[in-house]
Amino acid sequence: MAGQRNRTDVTEREAPPAGESAGDRFRRVTAATVRAIARRPEAGVVFAPTHHGLHGTEVRLPPPPRDMPAHEVA
Repeated sequence: MAGQRNRTDVTEREAPPAGESAGDRFRRVTAATVRAIARRPEAGVVFAPTHHGLHGTEVRLPPPPRDMPAHEVA
């Protein structure tokens, strides 16, 4: 049907880059989740150590720890 995507299309489009770290994957997936929940694909998602919150169309989140255990990433 027109306008619908199948599961394969989404999986191929969102395949993780080669060599992506767990932290990068966490940031990428978290940003995609924020945009999906907000229903605003154009929303900016920034991971910064200060000034967290919503600023216009930008969401500022604290960065994940560099040594985040795998069970916390999942």
